[in-house]
Amino acid sequence: IFATPIPVGYTKHTSRFLFLWLFFLPWALTEQLGVGTVFAQQVLSFGLLGIEDVGIQIEEPFSVLPLKKICFKIANEGQIVRSSFDFLEEQGSKSKASQRLQMA
Repeated sequence: IFATPIPVGYTKHTSRFLFLWLFFLPWALTEQLGVGTVFAQQVLSFGLLGIEDVGIQIEEPFSVLPLKKICFKIANEGQIVRSSFDFLEEQGSKSKASQRLQMA
């Protein structure tokens, strides 16, 4: 299933249908909402187009998301954490050595 791509026609069809539906929506809402149609149209368009964008990213995450950049950042953060632990271990061993000298 992972290797089977979603046909481009499905994505294009749903996208075109959504834009067409949003284009005609103000004519359907004008009688009930009047001037509020503008605000309702903006809110509905923002929500539905956002859901569509998330759907496109979920369909093809490896070609849409900047995975190399994300992995590089995670690797850098891991190296920073590791170097800070190495530094703390070095400081701990130096303090243990100084304690041994003071005991002697």
